[in-house]
Amino acid sequence: MLHILRPSAKKMPKLIEEWRSKPLTYTEIGCTRFEQVPPGYNKDKHRILLGKGESTFDKAKCAIQNWKMYDLGWMDVHRPVAPIQEGEVSVTFIKLFGIWFSAIPCRIVYTIDETNNNKSLFGFGFGTVQDHPEIGEEKFLIEWDHNSDSVYYEVCAISRSGHFLTKCGYPVMRCLQKRFFRDTLQSILRNSKVD
Repeated sequence: MLHILRPSAKKMPKLIEEWRSKPLTYTEIGCTRFEQVPPGYNKDKHRILLGKGESTFDKAKCAIQNWKMYDLGWMDVHRPVAPIQEGEVSVTFIKLFGIWFSAIPCRIVYTIDETNNNKSLFGFGFGTVQDHPEIGEEKFLIEWDHNSDSVYYEVCAISRSGHFLTKCGYPVMRCLQKRFFRDTLQSILRNSKVD
């Protein structure tokens, strides 16, 4: 679904409800959690050291909860008001050539919030819903390694083209994906600095 103008705030609840009931566009649900790459998909994985200690982990976790990974200037997200939970729908908008366009729906397919003796993990994965120009899943994860006290942010995507425009414009889509990965790492790094 291509929008040259962003859908109005009045239309968003109706669109969200439609996408909540539409099917996911792939069957390998949860593939990013364990980084299993189905045949025919691209895998992109990027990881950055955010700092050390519990306070860095807490700030990074808060950044994910507030969707700061999309605080990029050229990308915006209409996100659930509810806490991150399975089944919630988000819609991304991209600004290209000075115009906001495209309504890109995803649905949260799993959440991660666990601690064991060696690590604390927080994040979620969401998958593409019908009307998304790509097919696949993306994971956003904060990891606190208790042994080294290091805190990392990781984004992992498994995707392939799902629309004739993304197939025709494949090099452009890959450039946008690479830009997103670079910028999201910097956004979470900025938003997890401890004063």
